[in-house]
Amino acid sequence: MNEDIQDLKNTLRKMTIRLGNPTLQYVIASEGNTSTKTSDDKKMVIKASGTTFLNPDFVVVEIKKALQLLSKEYASTEVSEKMRDMVINYKGEKPSKEVTFHAALKEYKWIVHTHAREIEGFVCSKAANDVRRRYQYIKKLEEISDGSIAWAPYANPGISLAGEVRKAYDIYIEEKGYGPEAIFLQNHGLIVGGDEPNIVEEKTGKYVSAVATLRSELSQKVPIETMKFGGLKDIDYSDKGVLSRAIIENLKEIGCENARYCDSQLLNLFVCSKRGREYILTGNITPEQIQCLGVRPTWADYSKSDKLFNNVKAALIDYRRKFDSLPKVIYIEGLGIFAIGSFDEEVGIICDMADKMVDVLMRTIPFGGPKYLTKEQEKYLAG
Repeated sequence: MNEDIQDLKNTLRKMTIRLGNPTLQYVIASEGNTSTKTSDDKKMVIKASGTTFLNPDFVVVEIKKALQLLSKEYASTEVSEKMRDMVINYKGEKPSKEVTFHAALKEYKWIVHTHAREIEGFVCSKAANDVRRRYQYIKKLEEISDGSIAWAPYANPGISLAGEVRKAYDIYIEEKGYGPEAIFLQNHGLIVGGDEPNIVEEKTGKYVSAVATLRSELSQKVPIETMKFGGLKDIDYSDKGVLSRAIIENLKEIGCENARYCDSQLLNLFVCSKRGREYILTGNITPEQIQCLGVRPTWADYSKSDKLFNNVKAALIDYRRKFDSLPKVIYIEGLGIFAIGSFDEEVGIICDMADKMVDVLMRTIPFGGPKYLTKEQEKYLAG
């Protein structure tokens, strides 16, 4: 059995690394997870918590112990203990917090869970939150992909999500007589399962492509200005490079030692748009957005260069007064965003996630725009 486990780990690692290719835009940082079960359905190899698709570590868990977490409610300390206890030969690494839905989907030997931008553009949209339109679009996606898709309503990551995922699978099989290939998770991502790793990998791409095709069709009916967050304001800082460096120095003066200016083409479009402020300050659309960027960003309105520093400082002071901490992201209208973290790697992840979230917001527009998480959901995710 040890040899079998090692073979499974090797195959799972190779597949996970391929799926982590940045050009695919399936995951960033430690998003998502992969798993496979032994032939006797007693053990499961799953990506370790906090590790990435490009550099994954894996742990082996007892499926029976993982499923015990679904049997009743446990205190958070008990959950943490059981997460350790389920790991065979525990050496400090825990399984992904989504271990329970991987274990609960016993029909799938191989599972890939990703947070692709394309998928999130649909599952985080108003259309996906509307029963009639969701049914219409999922049916269309099944036709495009020649696949089968179940729908799981939003649940907080972990044990709650596992219950909704299992329920979604059961409802689908009851209605159709066979299990779905994929499960779309509201305001979260995609699960694809199957008997062979290459098939699961291929089907992940298939569903991402299907959503891209549908979004492209719907985009033809949306005005260009709407797709660009209401069109562009007449804003132009003459020397962004000099101004951004000056702001970095100002941030350091008030305690932001690790700050970075992020000015991708997409972020530049967003901060120069007429509705960017509205989109970003209304709320959050995914759990990982809160995890990486915090619950509340800071936005500084456009002003002449000599007044901008004062605006930024005032916004930071106000944020610190309200939340007793510094924000992870500052959006400056017409200029770009500034990421603030404890170390360089964190700052890089914040930049990547900010770019991703703006991209996802744009991809929701053909589906009626973003459906934000509730304040109660945000509060839970913020801890």
